[in-house]
Amino acid sequence: MLIAVLVMLLMLFVPGSLAFVAAGIPTCASLALSPIVVTAWLGVAGVVYALVGIPANPLTVLVPLTVACLLAAILFTRRNNKRAELGKGLTLRVALLYIAVGAAVCLFVFVSRDTATGSFIQQWDNDTHLSIIRAFADSQTMSSLRVSPYLTAADAVANPFGGPDDIFSFYPAVFHGLCALVVLWAGVSAPMAINASIIVTGSIVFPLAMALCISEVFRDDKAALLSGAVLCCLFPAMPYALVVFGPLYPNLFAFALLPLGVALVFGLMHGERGRRAFYAGALLVTVVALALVHPNADFSLGVLTVPSIAVHVFRTQCHHDASFARAWAMAAGVLVAAIAAWVALYNAPFLQGVISNYWGTYESLPEAIRNQAFLITSSHLYGPKEGQPLLFALAAIGVITDIIRHHRPGLVASYIMLQVMSIVASSVEGPVRQFMTGFWYTDSNRIAAFLVIPAIIFAAEGVSGIYCFAKTQMKKSPKWPPVNKTAAVPAFIVIVLVSVEAFVPVHYYGALNYARDEIDGAYGHWNPLNNETIRNDLKDIKEIVGNDTVVNSTYDGSLYLYGTNDIRVLYRTNDGMVNAQGPLDTDGAQIVRTCLDQIASNGSVRAEVERRGIRWVLQMDVTGRTQQSNAYYHSEDWAGIESIDENTPGFQLVYKDNNIRLYRVVG
Repeated sequence: MLIAVLVMLLMLFVPGSLAFVAAGIPTCASLALSPIVVTAWLGVAGVVYALVGIPANPLTVLVPLTVACLLAAILFTRRNNKRAELGKGLTLRVALLYIAVGAAVCLFVFVSRDTATGSFIQQWDNDTHLSIIRAFADSQTMSSLRVSPYLTAADAVANPFGGPDDIFSFYPAVFHGLCALVVLWAGVSAPMAINASIIVTGSIVFPLAMALCISEVFRDDKAALLSGAVLCCLFPAMPYALVVFGPLYPNLFAFALLPLGVALVFGLMHGERGRRAFYAGALLVTVVALALVHPNADFSLGVLTVPSIAVHVFRTQCHHDASFARAWAMAAGVLVAAIAAWVALYNAPFLQGVISNYWGTYESLPEAIRNQAFLITSSHLYGPKEGQPLLFALAAIGVITDIIRHHRPGLVASYIMLQVMSIVASSVEGPVRQFMTGFWYTDSNRIAAFLVIPAIIFAAEGVSGIYCFAKTQMKKSPKWPPVNKTAAVPAFIVIVLVSVEAFVPVHYYGALNYARDEIDGAYGHWNPLNNETIRNDLKDIKEIVGNDTVVNSTYDGSLYLYGTNDIRVLYRTNDGMVNAQGPLDTDGAQIVRTCLDQIASNGSVRAEVERRGIRWVLQMDVTGRTQQSNAYYHSEDWAGIESIDENTPGFQLVYKDNNIRLYRVVG
């Protein structure tokens, strides 16, 4: 695991930081921004390399990028004697504080839960994530325009869903490409690469991104910046709820990068002379990176920044002595343009698959409003009944402080709008819900995750407001020397209280404790493939079958084996198995899974087995318990595979242990 973490750190932070330092960005700000460089580059290079036939691997992807960034650092650093103002308050000590707190919370919530051994979640979308990462690594093709679990030449022949893999269709797969590079470079499994990415994201990427965001939103507000180091790790909706819900790894990584886009937008609005073009370019790269990791992050960026841009336009017009009516008209124009773009994209044909998705509600409107006030903002976090009311109150104090200061009213509007979106997503049915939350699949869990970003910002401003209020009151009395240190005491107490609330079951169950237990369950030994005995069995099976194609049933747990053990099973995902018209695999594949046991007497079965290069049959659970636990399982659909035993003509039993059987196809 340590090697995988180090490789992920090198990839995300070395090339990009060189490029930004060369551009005159302060060192810590450069480190925070650096992941967007490799993320955008991998997205673009993955597509281009696949089109021209260049293999995508650590050598071909990372070396050219690192060399280019190093040359930029050598050639241009000396020319940028004057450092940029972006993130100037983010000193090394502050950055290390954010990383230390992020790492401590990650260690408590995630690393301690048996995740460092390569355990993984065996449900929902993980079959797809694991198979795509393994396919990217095996084929060294990492294009978001050609994503499939069957990318090698041999897999293309065996593919039970036919041959549409040569047709271009967009699927955001940069996260999978990053993990595939870790698999190739560190020689680890796909689950290990994913777990390493979560550790790096939770410990460093997201805390540093929030540090830069807070330092840019509240320039020269040291109290907000310092308190943010603790506050950014107290909201389990981001990143740890998305670790087990879905799991939504690409969305998690995209939302971790999202504060960088917010920081760059505010950097542009600060109007630093001579830097606007660079900030605009960096923002464009960020938008591209977010779109290639998960497109809804760009919509999230719009929700978080468009109201602030409108306010900035209004203030700029007033500053330049424009009339009040003109200033209002210009600001309204920004909002109208944003709404028009929203409506156009909402009706765009290529987004209808996302927009039309229905994610069921799980609470009434009064319950949703109540839960919003207690920061129970997603269905996944419903366990701690009393939520985090103190943390919500601190964010509310921040909003009030901001309104009094006339500081960031646009960001206040974004925060309130997100609160409404979260309530609507969890409790309201109908077209309003689709229109407001459709870009996030109407899923309250995703909205709750990026709601965390403004919540952290305002919680930090809440601490700043408490500190400034105490300082003002103490200055009125000569009994409180020294004022600065004494005024920090109430702010420190507030941070301690909200931290205790997150970890200790004061109300019902500490939210981070709850997230920890959820991860413990999701990654637990009760998951069959996380059991050490079965892992050893699978290593033995891999040595026997090599790179041959192995027939399997998806409902006995074997669909994960390509992603976890590089066993080239025929069926690798449950996604797209059937639709309203029936099975989606080819007629030949259906013959195999329903009639394979007849190979000795059925020429059609033999011909199909030969055509697909099938040499082995694997049964992961001969008891049938795993299969029967799935509501979508029908025994007749897999009778040709599951009915094979030692007495079936045409098959030779070569491995038997626990409930696992491996047969060689001999006839």
